[in-house]
Amino acid sequence: MTEQLARSQRFLLSSNSADAAGRAAADFIIDLVLVTTLGASAFQIGVLNALGSVAFVVAAIPVGHLVDRHGALRWLRVGLAGKLALLLVLTLLLATNQLTVPAVLLLVTVMGLGTLVVETAQISAVPGLNDPTKSTSGITRLVARLTAADQALSIIIPAFFGLLISQLGSSTLMALAAGLGSAALLLAQPIRNHSSASGASIKSPRPQPQGNWRSGLTLLFADRRLLAVTALVTLCNAGLAVGAAVESILILRHLRLGPQWFGVITAFGAVGGLLGAAFSERIVQRVALPRLTVLTGFFQLLLAGLVFTSYFTVPYVSLALLLTQSLLWGVVLVIFNIASMSWVTTIVDPAFVGRVSSARRLFTFGAVPVGSLAGGAIGSTVGIWASLLSWCLLCAVGTLSFLLLRRGSLRTPPAEL
Repeated sequence: MTEQLARSQRFLLSSNSADAAGRAAADFIIDLVLVTTLGASAFQIGVLNALGSVAFVVAAIPVGHLVDRHGALRWLRVGLAGKLALLLVLTLLLATNQLTVPAVLLLVTVMGLGTLVVETAQISAVPGLNDPTKSTSGITRLVARLTAADQALSIIIPAFFGLLISQLGSSTLMALAAGLGSAALLLAQPIRNHSSASGASIKSPRPQPQGNWRSGLTLLFADRRLLAVTALVTLCNAGLAVGAAVESILILRHLRLGPQWFGVITAFGAVGGLLGAAFSERIVQRVALPRLTVLTGFFQLLLAGLVFTSYFTVPYVSLALLLTQSLLWGVVLVIFNIASMSWVTTIVDPAFVGRVSSARRLFTFGAVPVGSLAGGAIGSTVGIWASLLSWCLLCAVGTLSFLLLRRGSLRTPPAEL
């Protein structure tokens, strides 16, 4: 690897970390202000969560096409600049006490689109920041570092800002989030891909990638490896959403463990996430990515089974099961996300990474709101145990689908894209 590529990787990691920290900070402040200052209802909070992810379903395909067509690094800077503008608007509205619930809903929706652009551009830029003549281990390592930073900062930043909120106030903390957004944009400026690093003229015409906006879906359904990993992630995400819809009710109402133990269980999950982020890079380098993906998918089935079992046991046994599940779940989920994303990045042609990643998000992210609604409905009509059982079944079907779909996988993309 040339020094220029190594330098670009460091800037991408630094920019990603600043962006992830700013995003986590803004999400924390928005939730806090909505509840404590604006008095938002539970329905409005639910709408907020849905609007924050709607771009990943509605705009995923066109964004992936634009990123591949016009360059990942260009769209990375555009997305970061757009998010910075929104953070500055939020800071101004908070400082002048002009923020309202409808304004928050609008800004969060647009922020979701910016997040989609940035995340798609980041993952699409990874192959171009590695020497194309070398093995794919560099791609896997960089994806692991990006994902680990996201996971760790999403846990650390809300806790840190929670300690500062009473001393500094929401508008000052939002200004800090905007500062992190500025840092992310500035750190993205020096990033160059391998063609620039090898001395190619910046002014030379850039070859346009083949295909159209449907190419991501075409490749996804043509290559059974991609279909297998997408089915596994989609079904596991749906299962998690189904279980998450009733997990708090299980702990607080059915088992009557109380808010203090609910907080401890959540903290165990945060510790697990940090452990997963700390050791993920070593693990993905030592275990084959397809094997690691299916193993972590299977472990999700086992851990979901612990939550299901806790429904039928006495409170102290249930508490032990839930603490164990939360800690291990944090570790497994981080490694699962890194392994699946790294594998997809290594088997897709770099010219189509953005479109394939966006096509996958259409299903993997789209499953979350559907699973949440289904989990709540099943829990209310049949019982909490039924939602927890559905979580286990979805993970089992996802793992089985992965094993079946991988057989006879295509090794070359279709001629017509």
